Amino acid sequence: MKANMSIEIDDADRNLLANFLDGKQSKRLATRKEVTGICTALFEQHMAAVKEQTEDSVQSKADSSPVQSKAEQASRLSQIDPEDRRILKDKPLAYVRGWNRVKHRAG
Repeated sequence: MKANMSIEIDDADRNLLANFLDGKQSKRLATRKEVTGICTALFEQHMAAVKEQTEDSVQSKADSSPVQSKAEQASRLSQIDPEDRRILKDKPLAYVRGWNRVKHRAG
């Protein structure tokens, strides 16, 4: 995507940018192309930092909530909570799992 952004830079700032680019004091002013290059480089640096921060955030979330195996999930769904014992007494295991699935989705 191309983004056209309008920025205003006075001659003093253009002179500072030219001095930075040239590495010496002069009265030269930075050109439009040089200003565009600096803005593009700064934006790319910022986006690289955002990308790194986002990847770190996603990784830390993945580390903190490991995916449960199907066996662990089935085991968890097969357990009857104390408050449900009266309701689920004498019900088949499939019924208990279904009950827990619905209960955990709602909760």
